[in-house]
Amino acid sequence: MTIEVTPKITVCYRHSQTETSLRCNRCNKYICAKCAQRSPVGFRCPDCLVELEDRFYSNVKDETLNPFDRALAQPFFTYLLIAINLVVFAAMELQGGSTNDDVLIKFGANYGPLMLWDNQWWRLFTYMFLHIGVQHLVFNTIGLMAFGLESERLYGQAKFITIYLLTGLFGGLLSFAVRGPMTFSAGASGAIFGIIGMQLAFFAFYYYRLGDFSSQKVKSMFTLIGVSLVLGVSGIMPADNWAHMGGLVSGVILGYLLAPRYAVDQTKSPRRIYDRASFVRRWWVSLLAILLFMAGTWNMSNYWQNNFNNTKDLINDLRDLIENPPPSQP
Repeated sequence: MTIEVTPKITVCYRHSQTETSLRCNRCNKYICAKCAQRSPVGFRCPDCLVELEDRFYSNVKDETLNPFDRALAQPFFTYLLIAINLVVFAAMELQGGSTNDDVLIKFGANYGPLMLWDNQWWRLFTYMFLHIGVQHLVFNTIGLMAFGLESERLYGQAKFITIYLLTGLFGGLLSFAVRGPMTFSAGASGAIFGIIGMQLAFFAFYYYRLGDFSSQKVKSMFTLIGVSLVLGVSGIMPADNWAHMGGLVSGVILGYLLAPRYAVDQTKSPRRIYDRASFVRRWWVSLLAILLFMAGTWNMSNYWQNNFNNTKDLINDLRDLIENPPPSQP
């Protein structure tokens, strides 16, 4: 005789209509994905997290807490950015190939002449979603996965995407400013160096809290940065090092200003953990960065326009001198 056993249906203890098999690793209650709070030791339910925080931080006053004592944020934009890069790359391949200069310019590469004389400054944004060849795409996707997921977990979704886009803009601007408008570039590596910079700032800020772990992270990132720059300078792996440096430096600055600073609000019961450098509290950082970027773009535009006008005048003068030489002196 065969006996059929109906599997038991389990639901979230807070959302009775949501089926789940996930449990809190402390109290063993069933929790859904919305309720699951990621912690360094697994998933916990909201009740356990509040209870543990209230117990652990009962005597903490004003000092900044260890960020890894909090549940880390859930990544979203890292996956979205990777998906966008893949879709754009596929579209470029269908239009003639990602290594074709005309296709790159058509899709929005960082191309100086069109920015300088046609005011297509939006290219400083679109260039970071383009890639030149499969190898370029693979390396940047690996870098985005390696550093993007951790950065988004540490900083939160809003801070992460803001720093990513701003550092990509600053990387493109520095590349245009130094290399001049007669070259073009594409790729997410400027923004990826930006999130490497924000991680450097994070572990430098929490060095006194995280000790050897922070030191090892900083050393490994400096090693990676050094190797990448050497490969770019040597030509072994063609790269826009100026975009990398622009993204890295702006990432360190923005990463430090927006690094989470968790503290305990003793006026609440149970005690509430809050970020003293939350995105809402530090709104002025993004505004200041945008204003600096706009000012830099305006200055570089004027500089290169004047530079090219002077060069054209010099060429015209030389041409006139060759065609109409002055009379020889007796």
